[in-house]
Amino acid sequence: MKILKIERQKKDRNRYSLFSDEGFEKGISEDTLVRFGIRAGDEIGEEKMKELTEYDDFVSARKTAYDFLAYKARTGNEVVRKLRSKKYDSGAIERTIELLKEQKYLDDEEYAFNYAAEKIRSKPVGRELLKKKLLQKGIDKETVEQAILKALEREDESSLALDALRKYMTRSRAAEPEKARARCFRHLISRGFSIETATGATNIYMKEFDSQST
Repeated sequence: MKILKIERQKKDRNRYSLFSDEGFEKGISEDTLVRFGIRAGDEIGEEKMKELTEYDDFVSARKTAYDFLAYKARTGNEVVRKLRSKKYDSGAIERTIELLKEQKYLDDEEYAFNYAAEKIRSKPVGRELLKKKLLQKGIDKETVEQAILKALEREDESSLALDALRKYMTRSRAAEPEKARARCFRHLISRGFSIETATGATNIYMKEFDSQST
């Protein structure tokens, strides 16, 4: 195929249209145009066109990923799902993910730690809820467990549970001790604390509750 004309596209000034003697052939990015040094009059064979198309798909996937990451940090799995939703092929997606990891835009270990630490600071939660949320984001189990362990290194989970109860029960007091105890326990379980931690924190809180009531 011989390229007769190259025109900058009106709707996207970063893309160019390639024309042959049969008319419009395809649109490519400026990055692809420069990388392959395409000029009017060039002959492009089938193999080179395939290589050009694959690279251009990668360039487009890369831009989509950068735009997606511009709003907030993401996990690798979230970026993959985004690119798949845009119908990029597996080669372009894999190449994009590798590049983002090299450039430190994607780091599931750092993401998991920051997520866990922020959740603990903003609203006390237990490790089970943190684990559930991070696994849903596509982070592998080992990375999740290590991140939570690290985030809780300087925090006592029992103290976090007790703090959560004090905040919750200030807004939602039960008149009868047994109802208060049940409500405390259910709240901590819903916040992802283990049965053991929820039971211990509830017992401590109920002692405080009883002393305030007498």
